[in-house]
Amino acid sequence: MGFALLIAGIGATTPASAEVLEPQNDPFYQAPAGIEDLTPGTILRSRQVDVSLMQVPLTGMRFHAYQLLYRTGDVADRPIANVTTLIVPDADPPAGGRQLVSLQNAENSLDPNCAPSYQLQVGQQAPSGAVNRNLVVELTAMLPEIAAGRVLVIPDPLGPDKGYIVRLVNAHMVLDSIRAAESFEPAGLSGTSTPVALFGYSGGAFESAAANEVQPTYAPELNVVAVAAGGVPVGNLANVRYIDGTLATGTLMAVGVAINRAYPEMDLFAALNQAGAAFADRIKTGCSSAIFAAPLAHFDDWTTEPNFFARPIVRGVLEGNQLGQDTPTAPTFYYNAINDEIIWIAPLDALVAEYCAAGANMFYVRDPAGVEHIQGAANFIPMALDYIEARFAGLPIPTTCGLPTNAA
Repeated sequence: MGFALLIAGIGATTPASAEVLEPQNDPFYQAPAGIEDLTPGTILRSRQVDVSLMQVPLTGMRFHAYQLLYRTGDVADRPIANVTTLIVPDADPPAGGRQLVSLQNAENSLDPNCAPSYQLQVGQQAPSGAVNRNLVVELTAMLPEIAAGRVLVIPDPLGPDKGYIVRLVNAHMVLDSIRAAESFEPAGLSGTSTPVALFGYSGGAFESAAANEVQPTYAPELNVVAVAAGGVPVGNLANVRYIDGTLATGTLMAVGVAINRAYPEMDLFAALNQAGAAFADRIKTGCSSAIFAAPLAHFDDWTTEPNFFARPIVRGVLEGNQLGQDTPTAPTFYYNAINDEIIWIAPLDALVAEYCAAGANMFYVRDPAGVEHIQGAANFIPMALDYIEARFAGLPIPTTCGLPTNAA
């Protein structure tokens, strides 16, 4: 499930350095003592950094980039620190002042070296040496936003413990990153009055959708004017059953390991057989490497007893973690290819119907031309950018609520 982008700080900002340390070896990532007394979004540390699009340096051309370490919270709102990246254009702001676009990367990984804050500095090179394609595509898609004078913020959306498809973790990382960006003076933003748009595809869509649901109660002060998410995994048991036995079965193990970290009552590792334990260990490294690592496998192949995700405790965790816990209030564009082989559209149909019934402002596109997940991303990007542009411009907000499901 996948998409990505950028970095900002408090007090004096240190200059960019040529040496890029891995996150687990970089003191910048370490939380200082006493953060429990600080409000979410408080900047703990900042530095100027260099970022590139593959081998092409971007910093110093027409913008500056910063990293911020900020205070946020885990699933139980216990204080943790996370990193976000800000790209601040040198160009003049749009009429009316700077706007902020938050890009949620389809990080899809348990590997700390796949955090976008690190990947942006090393030219989107995965630990295996392969190109981190998700981030390349996402960063390329955001270049017009930077050229338009908008500030781009790219949180490490999974947090320090790699909460892959962990709803509250993802929401907190995104929303507190926006809070930090708005308080960072070099960004030139207007505090909480800054118009904000969220953008993400696949794994990044889940992160964006989670933030969209949680924002009205967790960060109501934010001025979110647009949310654009495509290939949106609802994260329910139906999604699990849809993927199991397909080319993307490996996703279930990566997500299972991540959710088990946040909700240890799942007791995943006690349920794994020898093959399952070996596979879980294998997929702890690499960027999106788990997704197609076990084509046509079944999760039952990795457990001592069948139907792990249907166990009452596990099912309860999934139901509490899936989308649909709250109703978003921001203008929202959701997209899904009808024939997407990874993200089943039926649970998203139901979710959007629930949102509409609760009064949400939804524009939902079910794309018959999207014949698979990656091609769906190509269709989504121009529609998403048009939607965001129109909301920043204050144009009338379209809706598909009340129309037939296939009207869009």
